[in-house]
Amino acid sequence: GGCLAVGTGSGFRICNVSPFQETFRRRLGGAEKAGIAHIEMLYRTNMLALTGHTTSPHYPPNKVLIYDDHLQRTVGELSFRQKVLATKLRRDRIIVVLRDRVYVYNFSDLDLLDKVHTGDNPRGLIGVSLDNTGVGGISSNSVAASVVERAEEALGSTGSSSGGGQRNGLVLACPSTQRGQVRVELYGLRRTTFVDAHESALGALALSVDGSLLATASERGTVIRLFDTRGVTVGGGARAARDSISSAGSGGDTTSMSSSVPLREFRRGVERATISCLTFSSDSRWLGCASDHGTVHVFQAMDPNNANNND
Repeated sequence: GGCLAVGTGSGFRICNVSPFQETFRRRLGGAEKAGIAHIEMLYRTNMLALTGHTTSPHYPPNKVLIYDDHLQRTVGELSFRQKVLATKLRRDRIIVVLRDRVYVYNFSDLDLLDKVHTGDNPRGLIGVSLDNTGVGGISSNSVAASVVERAEEALGSTGSSSGGGQRNGLVLACPSTQRGQVRVELYGLRRTTFVDAHESALGALALSVDGSLLATASERGTVIRLFDTRGVTVGGGARAARDSISSAGSGGDTTSMSSSVPLREFRRGVERATISCLTFSSDSRWLGCASDHGTVHVFQAMDPNNANNND
Protein backbone atom coordinates (compact mmCIF):
# COMPACT_ATOMS: atom_id res chain seq x y z
CA GLY A 1 0.00 0.00 0.00
CA GLY A 2 0.95 3.64 -0.35
CA CYS A 3 1.15 6.64 1.93
CA LEU A 4 -0.77 9.90 2.04
CA ALA A 5 1.21 13.05 2.88
CA VAL A 6 -0.81 16.08 4.02
CA GLY A 7 0.48 19.59 4.69
CA THR A 8 -1.02 21.38 7.69
CA GLY A 9 -0.93 24.85 9.21
CA SER A 10 1.93 23.85 11.50
CA GLY A 11 3.74 21.04 9.64
CA PHE A 12 2.59 17.81 8.03
CA ARG A 13 1.00 14.42 8.64
CA ILE A 14 1.73 11.04 7.07
CA CYS A 15 -1.00 8.41 6.81
CA ASN A 16 -0.92 4.80 5.70
CA VAL A 17 -3.50 4.15 2.96
CA SER A 18 -4.35 0.50 3.61
CA PRO A 19 -5.34 0.08 6.36
CA PHE A 20 -5.97 3.81 6.60
CA GLN A 21 -4.43 5.28 9.73
CA GLU A 22 -2.14 8.15 10.68
CA THR A 23 1.47 7.00 10.93
CA PHE A 24 3.02 10.14 12.36
CA ARG A 25 2.87 13.93 12.33
CA ARG A 26 5.51 16.64 12.51
CA ARG A 27 5.32 20.18 13.84
CA LEU A 28 7.76 22.51 12.07
CA GLY A 29 9.07 25.98 12.82
CA GLY A 30 8.74 25.86 16.60
CA ALA A 31 6.62 28.57 18.16
CA GLU A 32 6.31 30.44 14.86
CA LYS A 33 4.79 27.38 13.16
CA ALA A 34 5.45 26.45 9.54
CA GLY A 35 2.41 26.03 7.35
CA ILE A 36 3.03 23.62 4.46
CA ALA A 37 1.18 24.39 1.21
CA HIS A 38 2.67 21.57 -0.91
CA ILE A 39 4.20 18.29 0.18
CA GLU A 40 5.53 15.42 -1.91
CA MET A 41 6.79 12.13 -0.47
CA LEU A 42 9.40 10.01 -2.24
CA TYR A 43 7.50 6.71 -2.43
CA ARG A 44 7.47 5.29 1.14
CA THR A 45 10.80 6.75 2.20
CA ASN A 46 11.89 9.36 4.73
CA MET A 47 12.50 11.99 2.02
CA LEU A 48 9.95 14.74 1.40
CA ALA A 49 9.76 17.95 -0.62
CA LEU A 50 8.13 20.82 1.27
CA THR A 51 6.89 24.24 0.15
CA GLY A 52 5.29 26.62 2.59
CA HIS A 53 2.65 29.34 2.67
CA THR A 54 3.29 33.05 2.23
CA THR A 55 3.06 33.49 6.00
CA SER A 56 5.68 30.84 6.76
CA PRO A 57 9.10 32.45 7.50
CA HIS A 58 11.08 29.17 7.42
CA TYR A 59 9.19 27.53 4.55
CA PRO A 60 8.45 30.28 1.96
CA PRO A 61 6.29 29.67 -1.13
CA ASN A 62 9.16 30.22 -3.58
CA LYS A 63 11.38 27.42 -2.24
CA VAL A 64 11.42 23.63 -2.36
CA LEU A 65 13.03 22.21 0.77
CA ILE A 66 14.20 18.60 0.72
CA TYR A 67 13.41 17.28 4.20
CA ASP A 68 14.89 14.10 5.69
CA ASP A 69 12.47 12.88 8.34
CA HIS A 70 15.04 10.50 9.86
CA LEU A 71 17.32 13.46 10.53
CA GLN A 72 14.30 15.76 10.99
CA ARG A 73 16.00 18.58 9.14
CA THR A 74 16.35 20.10 5.68
CA VAL A 75 19.13 18.53 3.59
CA GLY A 76 18.65 20.46 0.33
CA GLU A 77 17.04 23.62 -1.03
CA LEU A 78 15.90 24.98 -4.39
CA SER A 79 14.98 28.68 -4.68
CA PHE A 80 12.96 30.45 -7.39
CA ARG A 81 11.70 33.92 -8.24
CA GLN A 82 8.14 32.66 -8.57
CA LYS A 83 5.75 30.78 -6.36
CA VAL A 84 6.16 27.00 -6.54
CA LEU A 85 2.91 25.36 -7.67
CA ALA A 86 3.87 21.67 -7.55
CA THR A 87 6.79 19.31 -6.97
CA LYS A 88 7.26 15.70 -8.08
CA LEU A 89 9.89 13.29 -6.79
CA ARG A 90 11.55 10.24 -8.30
CA ARG A 91 14.59 8.44 -6.96
CA ASP A 92 16.73 10.16 -9.57
CA ARG A 93 14.86 13.39 -10.35
CA ILE A 94 13.12 16.39 -8.78
CA ILE A 95 10.55 18.18 -10.96
CA VAL A 96 9.44 21.67 -9.91
CA VAL A 97 6.47 23.43 -11.54
CA LEU A 98 6.15 27.21 -11.74
CA ARG A 99 3.41 29.16 -13.50
CA ASP A 100 5.21 29.37 -16.86
CA ARG A 101 7.97 26.75 -16.72
CA VAL A 102 9.07 23.38 -15.39
CA TYR A 103 12.51 22.59 -13.98
CA VAL A 104 14.09 19.12 -13.87
CA TYR A 105 16.89 18.50 -11.36
CA ASN A 106 19.15 15.59 -10.53
CA PHE A 107 18.18 14.34 -7.08
CA SER A 108 21.64 13.43 -5.80
CA ASP A 109 23.36 16.81 -6.33
CA LEU A 110 20.43 19.14 -7.25
CA ASP A 111 22.03 19.98 -10.61
CA LEU A 112 19.67 21.53 -13.16
CA LEU A 113 19.15 19.11 -16.07
CA ASP A 114 16.37 20.72 -18.10
CA LYS A 115 13.99 23.68 -18.25
CA VAL A 116 10.71 23.42 -20.17
CA HIS A 117 8.70 26.55 -20.97
CA THR A 118 4.94 26.14 -20.75
CA GLY A 119 1.88 28.25 -21.35
CA ASP A 120 0.17 29.89 -18.41
CA ASN A 121 -0.24 27.05 -15.91
CA PRO A 122 -1.93 28.44 -12.78
CA ARG A 123 -3.03 24.98 -11.63
CA GLY A 124 0.51 23.63 -11.69
CA LEU A 125 -0.49 20.75 -14.00
CA ILE A 126 2.23 18.13 -14.39
CA GLY A 127 2.54 14.44 -15.19
CA VAL A 128 5.64 12.38 -14.39
CA SER A 129 6.30 8.69 -15.03
CA LEU A 130 7.51 6.67 -12.05
CA ASP A 131 9.01 3.68 -13.87
CA ASN A 132 12.58 4.44 -15.00
CA THR A 133 12.49 1.56 -17.50
CA GLY A 134 9.29 2.87 -19.07
CA VAL A 135 9.08 4.50 -22.51
CA GLY A 136 12.61 4.43 -23.92
CA GLY A 137 14.13 3.35 -20.62
CA ILE A 138 16.72 0.58 -20.81
CA SER A 139 18.02 -1.42 -17.86
CA SER A 140 21.74 -2.10 -17.53
CA ASN A 141 21.39 -5.86 -18.08
CA SER A 142 19.52 -5.67 -21.39
CA VAL A 143 20.97 -6.36 -24.84
CA ALA A 144 19.64 -3.02 -26.08
CA ALA A 145 21.59 -1.24 -23.34
CA SER A 146 24.92 -2.45 -24.70
CA VAL A 147 23.93 -1.36 -28.22
CA VAL A 148 23.00 2.12 -26.98
CA GLU A 149 26.20 2.41 -24.96
CA ARG A 150 28.41 1.49 -27.95
CA ALA A 151 26.55 3.91 -30.21
CA GLU A 152 26.91 6.77 -27.75
CA GLU A 153 30.60 6.02 -27.22
CA ALA A 154 31.13 6.17 -30.99
CA LEU A 155 29.35 9.54 -31.10
CA GLY A 156 31.28 10.80 -28.09
CA SER A 157 28.04 11.44 -26.22
CA THR A 158 26.24 9.95 -23.26
CA GLY A 159 22.86 11.17 -24.49
CA SER A 160 20.15 10.48 -21.91
CA SER A 161 21.94 7.51 -20.38
CA SER A 162 22.81 7.64 -16.73
CA GLY A 163 25.91 5.48 -17.00
CA GLY A 164 26.47 1.75 -16.87
CA GLY A 165 24.36 1.17 -19.98
CA GLN A 166 21.21 2.63 -18.45
CA ARG A 167 18.91 5.01 -20.31
CA ASN A 168 16.66 7.20 -18.20
CA GLY A 169 13.05 6.49 -19.10
CA LEU A 170 11.61 9.66 -17.57
CA VAL A 171 8.45 10.92 -19.28
CA LEU A 172 7.17 14.39 -18.41
CA ALA A 173 3.86 15.94 -19.51
CA CYS A 174 2.91 19.59 -19.07
CA PRO A 175 0.78 22.25 -20.78
CA SER A 176 2.28 23.52 -24.03
CA THR A 177 2.44 27.16 -25.04
CA GLN A 178 -0.65 26.55 -27.21
CA ARG A 179 -4.11 26.43 -25.65
CA GLY A 180 -5.39 22.90 -24.99
CA GLN A 181 -2.13 21.28 -26.11
CA VAL A 182 0.09 18.99 -23.99
CA ARG A 183 3.85 18.86 -24.38
CA VAL A 184 5.34 15.44 -23.61
CA GLU A 185 9.08 15.04 -23.07
CA LEU A 186 10.21 11.43 -23.61
CA TYR A 187 13.78 11.60 -22.35
CA GLY A 188 14.49 7.93 -23.04
CA LEU A 189 13.56 8.37 -26.71
CA ARG A 190 15.03 11.87 -26.91
CA ARG A 191 11.71 12.97 -28.34
CA THR A 192 9.16 15.71 -27.76
CA THR A 193 5.53 14.93 -28.56
CA PHE A 194 2.80 17.56 -28.83
CA VAL A 195 -0.74 16.33 -28.18
CA ASP A 196 -3.65 18.50 -29.32
CA ALA A 197 -5.94 17.33 -26.55
CA HIS A 198 -8.70 19.95 -26.28
CA GLU A 199 -9.93 23.17 -27.87
CA SER A 200 -10.33 24.85 -24.48
CA ALA A 201 -7.68 25.22 -21.77
CA LEU A 202 -6.42 22.16 -19.92
CA GLY A 203 -8.00 21.36 -16.57
CA ALA A 204 -6.17 18.17 -15.60
CA LEU A 205 -3.65 15.65 -16.93
CA ALA A 206 -1.99 12.43 -15.79
CA LEU A 207 0.56 9.89 -17.02
CA SER A 208 0.56 6.13 -16.52
CA VAL A 209 3.35 4.63 -14.41
CA ASP A 210 5.50 3.84 -17.48
CA GLY A 211 4.60 7.11 -19.21
CA SER A 212 3.09 5.51 -22.32
CA LEU A 213 -0.45 6.76 -21.68
CA LEU A 214 -1.64 10.32 -21.19
CA ALA A 215 -5.07 11.24 -19.81
CA THR A 216 -6.37 14.79 -20.19
CA ALA A 217 -9.41 16.87 -19.32
CA SER A 218 -10.25 20.42 -20.30
CA GLU A 219 -11.41 23.17 -17.98
CA ARG A 220 -14.99 22.17 -18.85
CA GLY A 221 -14.41 18.77 -17.23
CA THR A 222 -17.01 16.86 -19.25
CA VAL A 223 -14.76 14.67 -21.40
CA ILE A 224 -11.57 12.75 -20.57
CA ARG A 225 -9.30 11.68 -23.42
CA LEU A 226 -6.63 9.00 -23.52
CA PHE A 227 -3.56 9.35 -25.77
CA ASP A 228 -0.40 7.45 -26.64
CA THR A 229 2.49 9.71 -25.58
CA ARG A 230 4.77 8.34 -28.30
CA GLY A 231 2.98 10.31 -31.01
CA VAL A 232 2.11 7.31 -33.15
CA THR A 233 -1.65 7.21 -32.66
CA VAL A 234 -2.50 8.32 -36.19
CA GLY A 235 -2.17 5.23 -38.39
CA GLY A 236 0.39 3.79 -36.02
CA GLY A 237 -0.98 1.58 -33.30
CA ALA A 238 0.98 -0.64 -30.94
CA ARG A 239 3.26 -2.09 -33.62
CA ALA A 240 4.44 1.32 -34.77
CA ALA A 241 5.02 2.31 -31.16
CA ARG A 242 7.23 -0.72 -30.58
CA ASP A 243 9.19 0.01 -33.77
CA SER A 244 9.61 3.60 -32.66
CA ILE A 245 11.08 2.56 -29.32
CA SER A 246 13.43 0.07 -31.00
CA SER A 247 14.75 2.72 -33.38
CA ALA A 248 15.48 5.04 -30.45
CA GLY A 249 18.01 2.52 -29.18
CA SER A 250 20.20 3.24 -32.19
CA GLY A 251 21.12 6.70 -30.93
CA GLY A 252 18.86 8.72 -33.24
CA ASP A 253 18.44 12.46 -33.11
CA THR A 254 15.85 14.29 -31.05
CA THR A 255 12.56 14.54 -32.93
CA SER A 256 9.21 16.25 -32.44
CA MET A 257 5.95 14.51 -33.25
CA SER A 258 2.31 15.39 -32.82
CA SER A 259 -0.88 13.47 -32.26
CA SER A 260 -4.48 14.63 -32.00
CA VAL A 261 -6.46 11.39 -32.26
CA PRO A 262 -7.18 9.86 -28.82
CA LEU A 263 -7.04 6.15 -28.16
CA ARG A 264 -10.23 6.44 -26.14
CA GLU A 265 -12.66 9.06 -24.92
CA PHE A 266 -14.66 8.91 -21.69
CA ARG A 267 -17.72 10.96 -20.77
CA ARG A 268 -17.58 12.19 -17.17
CA GLY A 269 -20.87 14.06 -17.43
CA VAL A 270 -22.73 16.79 -19.29
CA GLU A 271 -22.45 19.55 -16.71
CA ARG A 272 -19.31 21.64 -16.37
CA ALA A 273 -17.01 20.46 -13.55
CA THR A 274 -13.56 21.14 -12.18
CA ILE A 275 -11.43 17.98 -12.26
CA SER A 276 -9.42 17.86 -9.05
CA CYS A 277 -7.58 14.61 -9.76
CA LEU A 278 -6.79 12.23 -12.63
CA THR A 279 -4.78 9.11 -11.84
CA PHE A 280 -3.94 5.72 -13.35
CA SER A 281 -3.79 2.44 -11.46
CA SER A 282 -0.32 0.89 -11.17
CA ASP A 283 -1.07 -1.53 -14.03
CA SER A 284 -2.56 1.23 -16.24
CA ARG A 285 -5.81 -0.72 -16.49
CA TRP A 286 -7.98 1.80 -14.64
CA LEU A 287 -8.27 5.57 -14.74
CA GLY A 288 -9.76 7.44 -11.79
CA CYS A 289 -11.30 10.91 -11.94
CA ALA A 290 -12.48 13.11 -9.06
CA SER A 291 -14.34 16.42 -9.47
CA ASP A 292 -15.89 19.24 -7.47
CA HIS A 293 -19.30 17.60 -7.98
CA GLY A 294 -18.44 15.29 -5.11
CA THR A 295 -18.18 12.26 -7.39
CA VAL A 296 -15.43 9.83 -8.39
CA HIS A 297 -15.51 8.05 -11.74
CA VAL A 298 -13.43 4.96 -12.59
CA PHE A 299 -12.94 4.10 -16.26
CA GLN A 300 -11.36 1.03 -17.83
CA ALA A 301 -8.40 2.53 -19.67
CA MET A 302 -6.93 -0.73 -20.97
CA ASP A 303 -8.42 -4.17 -21.61
CA PRO A 304 -6.11 -6.88 -20.16
CA ASN A 305 -7.62 -9.44 -22.57
CA ASN A 306 -6.61 -7.37 -25.60
CA ALA A 307 -2.87 -7.40 -26.30
CA ASN A 308 -3.30 -4.68 -28.94
CA ASN A 309 -5.06 -1.98 -26.96
CA ASN A 310 -3.46 0.72 -29.10
CA ASP A 311 -4.28 -0.87 -32.46
